Parts: sequence; C-alpha cells; structure tokens
Amino acid sequence: MKEHVFYNGIVTNNVAEYKAIIAALKEAINLGADEIVLFSDSKLAISQLQGKYKIKSANLKQLNEEAKELLSSLKSYKLENPRRENTYISSVDKMLNKFLDSLEKEQGNG
Repeated sequence: MKEHVFYNGIVTNNVAEYKAIIAALKEAINLGADEIVLFSDSKLAISQLQGKYKIKSANLKQLNEEAKELLSSLKSYKLENPRRENTYISSVDKMLNKFLDSLEKEQGNG
C-alpha cells in the first residue's frame, strides 16, 4: 500500500474524488500492478464506474472515461465503497485534513 496526498485545487467534491481515483490508478499502474482493489468513500464515483449510476455532468463523464480506460489496462480490479469508519478511509481522511491544515497555515489563514 502506498500513501500520497495532493492538492486538487478548488473543485467540487465529485471532481476531487475522481481525480484522486485517477491518480491512484496511475500510481498503481506505474508501480507495475495489474490487479488492484480500489477503496473510495465516493458512492457516486464507484457506482458510476460500475455502470450503476448515470453521469449527467460532461466534466464527470470525461473523468469517468479516463478512469475506465486506466481500469481496462489492468488484469483485474475490484471497486469498493466502504463506510467512512473503514480503516483505509479514516486514514486517508486524517492525512487529507492534516495536509489541508498545512496549506491553510502556509497561506496565513491558520
């Protein structure tokens, strides 16, 4: 397992979730993975990637297509939408909150 936090800029939560998924997929592929389990607390993104939910936003449609293209390059994958209490999700939340706090301090807002 590899951990990485990055700034997406000022975007909607759904766009941020897709960008994080795409970044994780690219990193896994760059590390040579051909089988993955992807955990995301975004029910929308996971359900759209699984074809369960329609995509109305053109922006999300483009991100969805990019993620699906990356997924198609893998031998196998599993998409998981665990509850926020999940160890992986709570760990990511803590890392992200710490990162965002440091950004606020850098900008003089904290």
